Amino acid sequence: MRIRSPRPWRERGVAVITALLLTTLAISIVASLFWQQQVQVRSMENQRLHLQTKWILRGALDWATLVLFQDGIDHSTYTSLDQVWATPLAETRLDQYV
Repeated sequence: MRIRSPRPWRERGVAVITALLLTTLAISIVASLFWQQQVQVRSMENQRLHLQTKWILRGALDWATLVLFQDGIDHSTYTSLDQVWATPLAETRLDQYV
């Protein structure tokens, strides 16, 4: 009669632990890639919002320049608070546009 040695059981245990470690490593790498992609997407979104805000500001400044220039042409002799440049603007929430 032949006696079996306990080695195959140990080898199976090492194989299971190795498989678990490799699976953990693969999951960690994939999670890191997803995290990096999410950071890049957020960065691009922030850049887009910054650029939109910049263009809205540029448009508002151009509009104000045009109003003041036209008022200077229309009323070159005097300035008063009943002219177009002194008209209050309606409240505009930028979060509706940006």
